[in-house]
Amino acid sequence: MSRRALGSLCASLALVAASALAQAPALPTRSTFTSQAHYNLHRAPLGAQGAGHEGRVELRGDARGRVTVTDEGESREYDLSASGRHEETVVRWRHVWTGRITRAGDTLAVRLRVSTSSCARELRVDGASGTPTPCDGQAGRTLRCTRDGAARGWRCADVAPRPAAGTPTPWALVEGEGCVARSGGDPMTGPPTYTPCDDDP
Repeated sequence: MSRRALGSLCASLALVAASALAQAPALPTRSTFTSQAHYNLHRAPLGAQGAGHEGRVELRGDARGRVTVTDEGESREYDLSASGRHEETVVRWRHVWTGRITRAGDTLAVRLRVSTSSCARELRVDGASGTPTPCDGQAGRTLRCTRDGAARGWRCADVAPRPAAGTPTPWALVEGEGCVARSGGDPMTGPPTYTPCDDDP
């Protein structure tokens, strides 16, 4: 093989390798994200307080970027006074959005409109159940996603303030198919940790 032919072959191989490295990451098509964080703060002799949440987000989509996103979960806040009075606020939600994912360079935009939404807030005093009341209604939302190695895929945060009742963003959505669990991440629970999880509910 001549030097010119060898050089041409090497150049072609380099272009193929560069093209493979530059290939855009896959869109999320079957991505599940779970999030949980809890803390308890004791203030003896003044009492105690605490809060926490557990949420699950499922994104189901196709190669064209059409998606359905479901977010359901529960949050709790409690306060124990010095006199022993215990108040706990429990919020449960389930929201479903439909929309599209579009790519712009190294980022994704997830534009969603509400399909169905339910949310109820309940105040419990000294262990006695209260009457659930509806939470504020949900609206459409847009998330911007960037690549994040710690989150094992795409890290997606709301462009505008997120809905009050829901799994806190940023959400971690894997490329293609998979599940990521986040623990912590709230101001009282320290930095978040991300681990693989089971896709099944």
